[in-house]
Amino acid sequence: MQKLKIYKKSPVMRNTALFAIFSVLYLRVTTSFVKGVSALATGTTVDFLLENIYLIATLIIFCIALFRGRKYSKYLYLIFIFQGIYLGFTHYMVALDKFILILNFAYIILSYNFYLFMSSDLQEASNTPTIEAGDLYTGLTINSDLVVKTTAKEIKAKFINWDETTCFVKIEGPISKIKGNVDLAWNFEGNTYKCNGLIVTGAEGLGIGIKLTDYNIEESGVFSWSEFYDIINSRGYTSELMA
Repeated sequence: MQKLKIYKKSPVMRNTALFAIFSVLYLRVTTSFVKGVSALATGTTVDFLLENIYLIATLIIFCIALFRGRKYSKYLYLIFIFQGIYLGFTHYMVALDKFILILNFAYIILSYNFYLFMSSDLQEASNTPTIEAGDLYTGLTINSDLVVKTTAKEIKAKFINWDETTCFVKIEGPISKIKGNVDLAWNFEGNTYKCNGLIVTGAEGLGIGIKLTDYNIEESGVFSWSEFYDIINSRGYTSELMA
């Protein structure tokens, strides 16, 4: 699969990265509590970082992979979280403090929810081209030509992948200058559909991922993305290659 370039990081990406960073701060505070030292002391902070070098390294690698839209970033997240859980319960076994135990369970619940949000975000159609470049297939998929209109020009495209709020489209030629807000228009079974969106990802030689919003329809007989998606979803159209 083509490597994506993330043009606009989603709120889920940013919030998950922030949660991971604050996890280190949380573990720093509980470590200081167990050891009976100040969490603000510079010397003890350096000691904490050196003692948990693998935790910090995993955090850095995870954030880089996440902001590049790599699917394996969710596994790095799990490795990081398991290290944090292990350290948290190690603190509990030393202090036997009920407050630390409650915080640890709260941390597990929050970690799990962020994992679910992140996994869902990474699987959005705009982040998931389903084919390799030059390998478009035919079958129970959408073959309608699509016009992507930017501020400067109109570009012909094809749907590759889609879901309820995003899509990925194949574009011939370079994509480096195709960014920002776009208008989309296409015909399907004799009806005209329009919507607008924001380009959030791109894969050179393949196409772009678009976050979609309903078009402000003022024309008679023109339909929106939500209506189009309901139709193709109910009829079993799929972006996956079918046997």
